[in-house]
Amino acid sequence: LWLLQKLSLLSGLDIASWPVPLGVEHGLRPAADFLHPGHLGTFLVAGGMAWVGHALFASEARAKLLGGLALIACGLAGGARGSVVGLFAGGVLLAIFAASPQLRRYILAGLAVLTTAGVVAVVVRFSAGDPYMWRRVEIWQASVGAILDRPWFGFGPGGFEAVAAHYRFLDPGPAAHFGRTFSGPHSDALNLFLSFGLIGGALSLSLLLMLGGRALRTARLAHHADPALAGGAAALVVLVAHGLADDLLSERPAAAIVAALLLGAL
Repeated sequence: LWLLQKLSLLSGLDIASWPVPLGVEHGLRPAADFLHPGHLGTFLVAGGMAWVGHALFASEARAKLLGGLALIACGLAGGARGSVVGLFAGGVLLAIFAASPQLRRYILAGLAVLTTAGVVAVVVRFSAGDPYMWRRVEIWQASVGAILDRPWFGFGPGGFEAVAAHYRFLDPGPAAHFGRTFSGPHSDALNLFLSFGLIGGALSLSLLLMLGGRALRTARLAHHADPALAGGAAALVVLVAHGLADDLLSERPAAAIVAALLLGAL
């Protein structure tokens, strides 16, 4: 349904007043895109990579491979940089998992094509300008300043959003230079330190890295016996890679729950 509405909008049809199941936000895009096309794009790319990863190491899984590639293409259509980064990270992981040089070459060649398509989608998206485009470096700097203000205990889970406006920085774009605010650090890793402080954030990040490393090692050793492990590992890497430079896992419960399920399954 989301894809049909997306195609309708791209073709110029105004379906804002239509009784469509998913609704349309401001007549611009389907409402079922997490209210953020980049977040939904990465979610779709992760699902596609799960299928592709399984198909690459399973026999007679051509239909699943084609379905996964189609899902990835839908995700890249959102034109999000995070989706491209996630795709690249997941593809590199699958190339590492490949036992034969020939399969590795096929994976890297397909990854190059998909990454190029994703970059083109990003360029097309930003060619018309983006009124909500943010400077991530400034947001990260402001977030680090907030962490240093409360280094021991942080702001608590979800607590930074209530005080984020106090850390606004000069934005030379709009007329009101301090008129825009941000609600999150645009990095799930930084959000751990904002939530729990330096010590709690470091412990949380260390635990996640330990669990993630163990899960990826298990998937690499056992994916030939169970190809689904390769797909699950690739999907997890897609979500985490995007989350390093965005609030994907912090703001989208669906993405966080799927990432937790994948980590537990692996």
